[in-house]
Amino acid sequence: MKIENLSDDALKVTMPAKLAAEDVAQLAGQLDRLIAQRGHIRLLIDLTKFGGWENLEAMGAHLDQLKLMPERARHIERIAVIIGYPWQQQFLQMLRSVMPTQVQAFEANEEAAAAQWLLQGAGS
Repeated sequence: MKIENLSDDALKVTMPAKLAAEDVAQLAGQLDRLIAQRGHIRLLIDLTKFGGWENLEAMGAHLDQLKLMPERARHIERIAVIIGYPWQQQFLQMLRSVMPTQVQAFEANEEAAAAQWLLQGAGS
């Protein structure tokens, strides 16, 4: 997994082909630190290569972190998601139903548009 700063309060997360338990812990730590520092954050999540979890341990770690999502979600202003596979659209529909934030999907060739949408109005 690759995590990059897009701005003072925005992260780009590039998911690996197979998510490992260590990836989940790394991302959770980064989110919690940035939320503690900034109060509110924005996320660009690149799922173009993401195909699932490395093993059941990784899936379990991810599910455990999802339990904390309602608390974190209060601090996430926007989420831009770059889709890699059709099934990810269904995941986003579910995410939109439980997240009190804006979630917007973009195609693999729309990364610039995703970043622009994510960062518009930031800091205001």
